[in-house]
Amino acid sequence: MDYSSMTKHELADMRNAIEREQKRREAEPKVITYRVTSCMTEHRYFKDLKCALLCLKETAGLVIESSLEDGGEYVNKCTGIVGVVFRVEEVAQSDFDAWEKEKRYDDICFQDRVGELVDA
Repeated sequence: MDYSSMTKHELADMRNAIEREQKRREAEPKVITYRVTSCMTEHRYFKDLKCALLCLKETAGLVIESSLEDGGEYVNKCTGIVGVVFRVEEVAQSDFDAWEKEKRYDDICFQDRVGELVDA
């Protein structure tokens, strides 16, 4: 969208519409999702906790394996940026539905392996 050709009134209308939509979404029910991030992989998003935990386990293993391959040389050069992050996040129902429609969640990659996790 070319904003440079819009009038200030059109821009104000657009801003107001966006603000209304954001407020509407803030009032929506929230859905819990999970994200696994590391310096060696892309962000991975999940609906199912067990799928997210499997990804976390696999990603941590990748970091450990990569660190051991060169005796820690790579890791030691990357002070402060090597790591694995597991986040629990709340998203508005409409954002969740939009991401689901885009097939953005990675659960499918781990669903057939959830049996590998032992319930505590």
